[in-house]
This record gives sequence, structure tokens and C-alpha cells, in this order.
Amino acid sequence: MKRWFAVHTKAHREQQALDNLSRQGFEAWLPQYQKNRRHAGRAETVTRPLFPRYLFVAVDITAERWRAILSTYGVAGLIGTADGPLPAPEGVVEELKERADAAGLFTIHRALSFKAGDTIRVAAGPMRDLEGLFEAKTDSERVVILLRLLGRDVRVTVSSIDIEAL
Repeated sequence: MKRWFAVHTKAHREQQALDNLSRQGFEAWLPQYQKNRRHAGRAETVTRPLFPRYLFVAVDITAERWRAILSTYGVAGLIGTADGPLPAPEGVVEELKERADAAGLFTIHRALSFKAGDTIRVAAGPMRDLEGLFEAKTDSERVVILLRLLGRDVRVTVSSIDIEAL
């Protein structure tokens, strides 16, 4: 009977391990999420592993050649003991798969740790380097801040990835 096992991968080699395990005929799954980041002065969306350095593989260790997993490029090992790999608790991987969207991605909202009145700086966009006060979060992507412009406070809505604490 096939069970899910956690595979420990080499650093930043989750996708390589997934591809190589799939190529060998193993059913493997890498839970991922999309993350907004700033790089080289622009915002972009990148896909990242939900559990860095881990993925899951379904295998029947009594009937399949599971030791081939250990020599797969990108794999560091299987989670287990000296007696062999330990399966993930029953239903955990299935429940995770159900929570993912149609593309297999998880939606994670950046938890803003700001509260009203906190001093922040706009890190990107047309208001870059302006300092102001955090006022409120409008949705998962936008925030309202108060900026001192032309001698008065002006309420401005900006992307939540464009602000940083001072």
C-alpha cells in the first residue's frame, strides 16, 4: 500500500528533486505558494516551496524500489529512523492537497505587523523614500498611509509590498 513520505532535499533543490523523482516514476508532490518580492527595483511574483527543503513522495516501501529515492539528484534523504523511512501521518498530505488551489498552489497573505500610527517608509513606486504613518489595511494587497506632502497630511493607498518599517 502506497503511503506518503517526507523527502529532505538539498538546499534550493526542491524542484530538481521533484523533477527527477517524477522522471523515475515516483508520485511526488511539492507544496508551493506564490510570493510577491522586490528585486532590482521592481516587484515580481515568484513561486516558493511551502516547506523549504521538503517534498512528499508516495511509495509502497514493501513492494517498490524506494532506495532509488536516496540517490536521486536533489534529494538529501528520507525522513525516518535507522530502521527506515517513516510515513507521514495518515491523511495529512491529502488534506494539504485539498487546501491547494487548482494549480496546486497555496494562498498565503502577508501578515502585516503594522498598527495604526506606526512610522513606515515607502520602499518602491512613485512615492519611494517618503515616510509616513500607517493608517489601515484595505485588503490583502493594499494599505492606506498618511504622508506629509505640501505641508499637510495626505491619505495615500499603496501596495503592501511597497512599505517597510522604520
